[in-house]
Amino acid sequence: MPPGPTRLAIPLPEDEVSGPLGEAPVLISLVNVALRFREKYFTPLVCAGCGQEAGRGIILKGRRGDQDLYVCPDCAHANTPPRAD
Repeated sequence: MPPGPTRLAIPLPEDEVSGPLGEAPVLISLVNVALRFREKYFTPLVCAGCGQEAGRGIILKGRRGDQDLYVCPDCAHANTPPRAD
């Protein structure tokens, strides 16, 4: 019985292209799953002063007594006492 067909050990162009073409959709779908997971299980931070959601903005964390408060920079600036220079 003759041996089966042998494959050359030379990398062919289609081998180099098929890897990234398969990985890109998988990575995109994993990012989408992570975003849905975040929306479902994590509540967004909300400013205690004006109620603005921290979408892509900045929310500052402060403490009042033993309670954590989150405020946007505008509310933090408005509630800061003036400096005595």
